[in-house]
Amino acid sequence: MTAMKTAPLTKEQFLQHMEEGYDKAAEKGTADQYTAHMLAASVSFNQPAPEVLAPVDTAVIGETDGSETLAQAEDVFTGHIDSDLKSWETDKPSKATTALPVTILELHKDATNKEIFAPPPGRTLDDLCIPQSQIKKFCKESPRKLRQDGYATLFLFKVGDKYFVAYVFVFAHGLEVYVYRFVRPRTWRADRRLRVVVPQLQA
Repeated sequence: MTAMKTAPLTKEQFLQHMEEGYDKAAEKGTADQYTAHMLAASVSFNQPAPEVLAPVDTAVIGETDGSETLAQAEDVFTGHIDSDLKSWETDKPSKATTALPVTILELHKDATNKEIFAPPPGRTLDDLCIPQSQIKKFCKESPRKLRQDGYATLFLFKVGDKYFVAYVFVFAHGLEVYVYRFVRPRTWRADRRLRVVVPQLQA
């Protein structure tokens, strides 16, 4: 036997069902519980799926000589520095850098590293990387632009032919920096409103 398919409710039908249900709930003395339940259901009614990231701020990271690395940044990350930054051989300087305009985004949908750092058409993963020296400079000069309340801000960087994700926390005792391999199948949760910093890409 084939199940009958029903057409989705229009907004007007949804509201009518809500009113009829309220009247029945009122007769049973459960109107308040019914209203709370329907309001929760209506929040997502007919709403588009959220984008993975949404911009919240911008900044310009000044030029550097490229010599500084995250593994050696004890003057900035006074809370903790992940030992994997050394064991994974990321402690290597880059070339000198020019000033870099960046966009700060907020995570609005659960996503993996590959979904968060997905290059737009015509771009590559390299275009989303920030040199370690400029990640350090950003954290030192713009700590208020990092995600606060003990949640992470993510940066993509490259050493040799390998990609890594640095994630920085702001705590009362100081900044902490950790690292993941980009290919690690980690899903970041949207309810924590993590921040992501990437270069501004010219059209």
